[in-house]
Amino acid sequence: EEERDSAKQFDREWAEAVLANARRRLQEAHEQAGKADRFEVLVLYLTEKTDSASAASAAEKLGMSLAAVRMAVSRLRDDFRVVILSEIRDTVGGDVDVDEEFDYLLSCL
Repeated sequence: EEERDSAKQFDREWAEAVLANARRRLQEAHEQAGKADRFEVLVLYLTEKTDSASAASAAEKLGMSLAAVRMAVSRLRDDFRVVILSEIRDTVGGDVDVDEEFDYLLSCL
């Protein structure tokens, strides 16, 4: 049982590290594109549901329409997924089913 718990803990730490690296890479890409301020406002919605009140607040902060904020969040989430898949490829390597590993990563959290 202790061995199983250790393996579970290792997998959870791996999943958290993959997500942290992916978030960092996404942030760096936005900084290089001159969109650091936008990223800092929208990053809150990477893993949280976007409700109307908070999206309206983000729209006001960014000087964007509500529809534009929702689209930007959708694109940010898509980009995050792509970067996560790249991180998985980099850490697991070989002939691995990246989508299957992605599902496993989510199950570890």
